[in-house]
Amino acid sequence: DELLLSPPGRHQVTICSGRTCARRGGARLIRMAREKLSLEVFQTTPDSAVRLEPFRCFGQCAQAPNVRLDGSLRGAMTEKRFALLLDLFLRPAD
Repeated sequence: DELLLSPPGRHQVTICSGRTCARRGGARLIRMAREKLSLEVFQTTPDSAVRLEPFRCFGQCAQAPNVRLDGSLRGAMTEKRFALLLDLFLRPAD
């Protein structure tokens, strides 16, 4: 393993995999992201656009499921909103 001084990928997508989030849709969001991005967790898209990672718990269980997008935590994430956000992240960089 190599030490990374900056996070890989232009966009960081982190999905809570804690018990409450997983039950309320987080597990589906992880599966959806893996399919849409064609990669596994802890991987980055070939064009370095998006890095996908799970996270055990953000401590915001009341707002489950939670995702962190480029450092911004967003709760009560729906599959539809998440798909739109991923589409934005997959746009080519200017």
